[in-house]
Amino acid sequence: MADDHEHEVDPLGWMAVPDHHPVLAADGAVGGYVAARLGDLSNGRCDGFVIGIDIPKQADPRLMLEAEHVEEITVESVHTNLTVAELAA
Repeated sequence: MADDHEHEVDPLGWMAVPDHHPVLAADGAVGGYVAARLGDLSNGRCDGFVIGIDIPKQADPRLMLEAEHVEEITVESVHTNLTVAELAA
């Protein structure tokens, strides 16, 4: 008999998200990767992430992903409610 929790992904706290952790857009496509965590360690508040994206000829391929757009953080990826185009805007 299969365990009902067999396919669940463990949540991960924002402070434990490693560099280069994939950032998934709303449709599940990879939209970038975590470059840095933004927040206040003293009270555990997450403000979001600096994410890296691959855009040719962009001088600084890092953008801010605000916490309000983070849907879920798992051991596999950071999930956002934005599209790939919105992440790159």
